Amino acid sequence: MAEKKKTATADETPMDGVKKAIGKAADLTSLRLKLRRTISRRKEAYTRLGELAYEKYRPRKNAVTQDIESAIAATVTEITELSHEITELSLRVEILRADAKK
Repeated sequence: MAEKKKTATADETPMDGVKKAIGKAADLTSLRLKLRRTISRRKEAYTRLGELAYEKYRPRKNAVTQDIESAIAATVTEITELSHEITELSLRVEILRADAKK
């Protein structure tokens, strides 16, 4: 009598394995895209921070320094949040990449 090959679960077919692999690859690609977009947003925030710092130290006529300082504080907070998000996304990408190699 021919024995069936045992897989992770008794009801799993080879097609289920392929679907899981494709799903993992799609998840990994999606996370990588989100990571690149977040890094791009952080670069833009750093650029904006540089422009605000320049404006603070080289004020225009009728410029309100309080508004500039609050905008700088908001931009620094945004950069910090984006950095945390980048770290989290990087870790999730590494976990999925390691899981895909198994």
